[in-house]
Formats: sequence, structure tokens, C-alpha cells
Amino acid sequence: MKLVLGGNVKNSEVVIRIEESIIEINMNKHNKRSPLLVRRFPWALAGALIVIFLLLYVPRVSDCFYSLKLQTNDKELSSEETVQLLEKAVLSEGNKQREKEGLPPVIWNDELYIFAKAHSINMAQLRDMFHSDVGELYAENCIFGFISTLDEPEEFINSWLDSNTGHAKIILSPNIKHVAVGISDNGNYRYATWTFWRDETTWEDYFIVPVPVNQ
Repeated sequence: MKLVLGGNVKNSEVVIRIEESIIEINMNKHNKRSPLLVRRFPWALAGALIVIFLLLYVPRVSDCFYSLKLQTNDKELSSEETVQLLEKAVLSEGNKQREKEGLPPVIWNDELYIFAKAHSINMAQLRDMFHSDVGELYAENCIFGFISTLDEPEEFINSWLDSNTGHAKIILSPNIKHVAVGISDNGNYRYATWTFWRDETTWEDYFIVPVPVNQ
């Protein structure tokens, strides 16, 4: 505030009031700017923190989602698709054993697979092992056991080959041309069938023919 001495009192009062108005106007301008800056500062700080968070943590979050997706896909592959791969692998293992005996490979048959899969599912649901009716167009080798003991194709084939009830003759039959393998799980147990057409077999494929003893 500017103080004017001397002269007309009224004029002095006018000058003082004018100076006071100028000071008040300047103070108002300063007060209007300061609150605006104060109001904007928290938003600017929040924006900066958000940018830092996005730069530092979003890649990690996306990696977590990708890892979860991979785990989900692995879980899906480890169920039915893995079983289907095992079914084909069992057939391939059977053909390896046939090759050792000089026999041609058997061929996968999709129609037989329907019967093989249905039979294995039926056994798994009933928790029992049994054969199809004699009147059916197809027949099968059957096996069941803990999943941990039937996890590799060799385990299926070796069990049938080591059997003394004719299962090996079916695996190594020179007459059978088409086969399908069906596998189904129930809890900790696994059920499987090696299914073939009956009309591709002879009676010798079902019975162990005794070797004649020379007299």
C-alpha cells in the first residue's frame, strides 16, 4: 500500500483505496493460480504412478496370464487327447512285435475304434473287465490295471504277450488285418481293448494248439 502525505485528504484516501484495490486484485490472481496448481498436482502424481505401474508390472501380469493359459492347455492335452495318442501308440507297439515275428502290420480301423472305445468305457463305468458277446462282428483282447502301471504302450502289449490264455495269439495272428485300440480311465484305473473283426480270424487264433509230441 502506498501512503501519500500532504495534499488533499480526500485525494489521499482515493490513492490509498486505489492501491488497496490493486493489491487485492494481485492477491486474488495469485490465489486463483495456486489452488489450480494444488488441485492439478494430485492428478499429475496419480498419472505418473499409473505410468510407472504399467511399465513395471503389466508385462509380468501378461506373463502370468500366458502361463495360466499354457497350464490350462497342458491340462486339456493330458486328458482325452493324451489317451488318444496312447491308443495309437499301443497299436504301433503291437506292430513292432509283429515285425519281429515276420508278420505284416495291422491297420487302424475307425469303425473298430467305435466298438473298442465303447467297450472300454463300458468296462470303466462298471469297474469290471469282460468280453463282448460271441454274436458280435468283433472281438477283443482286454486289460485293466492302475493308470501308473498302464502308462506306456509296451506295458499293454507285454501284458498280452505274457498271457497264457491266447492273448498273444491275437496280437501275433497272421490272419488279422485291421485293429483298433480303445482306452478309458475311471479314477485310478485304466481299461483297454485291442479290437478286431471276427471274420478275419480262424479258430486257431482263439485257442492254444498243443504241440504234438513225436513218438
